[in-house]
Amino acid sequence: MSVLSNCFSSLWNWASFYICVSKAALLISGLAFGHGLLDNSFTNFLISYLKDRWEKPYSLRKAAAIVNAYEGATMFVAIFLDCIAHNRHVGDFKVIICSTSALIMGLVVLWLSTWLLTPNLSSRLFYLALVLLILGIAGKLAAFKPFLYNHFSQIMKLDVDEKKVEARGDFWLYISAFTGAVISTTLLSSLPWKETFMISAIVMVLVYALFLYGKSCYKLADPNRNSTLTSRLKQATQLSKLLPVWTTFLVYSLVEATGSTFFIEQSNNLNDRIGNDFRIPINSFDRIPINSFDLLQSIISFVISQLSDFLIQKLGNQDQQRRARLIRIGLGMFISFLSCIAAWHVEVCRLNLINKTEISDNQHESTSMSILWLVPQFVFLGLTKGLVGEGLKHFFYDHVEVSMKQLESPFNLSVRGVGRFLSVIFILMFRRWIGDTINKSRLDEYMRMLAMLNLWTLMVYIFLLNTYEWKIVSAPLLEENSFVRMEEGDLAVIQFASTELVNTSSPSAPLALATETFPLQSLLESHSTSTHLIPESPRSCPDLTI
Repeated sequence: MSVLSNCFSSLWNWASFYICVSKAALLISGLAFGHGLLDNSFTNFLISYLKDRWEKPYSLRKAAAIVNAYEGATMFVAIFLDCIAHNRHVGDFKVIICSTSALIMGLVVLWLSTWLLTPNLSSRLFYLALVLLILGIAGKLAAFKPFLYNHFSQIMKLDVDEKKVEARGDFWLYISAFTGAVISTTLLSSLPWKETFMISAIVMVLVYALFLYGKSCYKLADPNRNSTLTSRLKQATQLSKLLPVWTTFLVYSLVEATGSTFFIEQSNNLNDRIGNDFRIPINSFDRIPINSFDLLQSIISFVISQLSDFLIQKLGNQDQQRRARLIRIGLGMFISFLSCIAAWHVEVCRLNLINKTEISDNQHESTSMSILWLVPQFVFLGLTKGLVGEGLKHFFYDHVEVSMKQLESPFNLSVRGVGRFLSVIFILMFRRWIGDTINKSRLDEYMRMLAMLNLWTLMVYIFLLNTYEWKIVSAPLLEENSFVRMEEGDLAVIQFASTELVNTSSPSAPLALATETFPLQSLLESHSTSTHLIPESPRSCPDLTI
């Protein structure tokens, strides 16, 4: 009975840490649901639309370049919107309002482009819709999490645990996006593109209306976030010490870009049957299996990320935790290499069967090769995202001052954005491997090159760890702009804060404040000037009781 009671108590503590039900959280999560549905029905499979929709389909090379450029532009627009959202006169709420409006307009324009229009007009509407979708999705990347975090921190008031705030915000966002992805996979994937766009637009309008309806429930005040573009650029220049390691993360983004393009196209001509009697319900665009794999990938990414955080937190020593977080990223890089090797092996086998059976470029003709051969590369990609993608956040927190935590999102988005544009360059550089269709391409050569690049980058990362990263210590909190002046003769007791950061691995990490009391007179005797610089604790630090 006591064992059952302990299990129930542990489960209750876990649930109360991650789950906090509120009307505002439900309404905010509605937008995340709409985005999850859209991502799994169209955004993550843009290359399929470009290859299948047009009367004269785009070549594989052109379609992949457009997808990567679209995703890269989304990341950089998100960095810009993040900067705007940090201005007190704008804020996350206004960014969400404007970006969601743009997203809805983009879906409507995209739906109109599927009507019986001239090819020229349809193409123009499509590219206009892409621009609006970039604004809409960038707004989600820039403002959704900070807005929900701020809401929970305002609810908790004096009992603010930033780690708990993040856990609750991430829980709501993930559950909502996951639900939208499941509904998209089971209901929307069998529909034509025109109906998919129409339903996605209707869903976004409904969740947007609910979001606006709950405005009175939201905690919009955020006095600690007020910055200008100039001030944030000055802060960003201080991150130059991370540039050598930052470059090693670009290959991760290259593999991620390959997952949203060539991994999807590899499903062409593969057999969608499982056994003799069971058949995956597949529509005319062959999207159902890939949607399922993308859903599996997101589940694995979330689970491995949470499990890694849990295991690392069990390490008592802060130095051991920091080393474990660096090893976590290295492990993710190695698994990224395995993902490329799995994709290479699949492509070699697929091309051999294509050549033996002399199948044409018609993607609906199937070989004897099962589509389940794609599972390993998507599983490895999910593991990579969970280890590296989420690990980059902790890497950033470990190497910057607490006052610069707000630059974590731009830091990670820049890795992904530059990697996407680098992928476009690679596609153009190795055009001899990427033909008009996947069956006329040599993606096996491209995957092998990417695998070797992963391995080489991993060795560079390990070298940097041994020569640079292990020796980094927390930057001091005492800066020139964090001093105040006291006039001579003031009767006061001055307390100095220690400059040591105990744990910067997460935003919730408290500062260990070692205070020491000195009478003002003794300080005046040790200096010849009439004024003195007195360190002031950073404004961005939470009010903690030690």
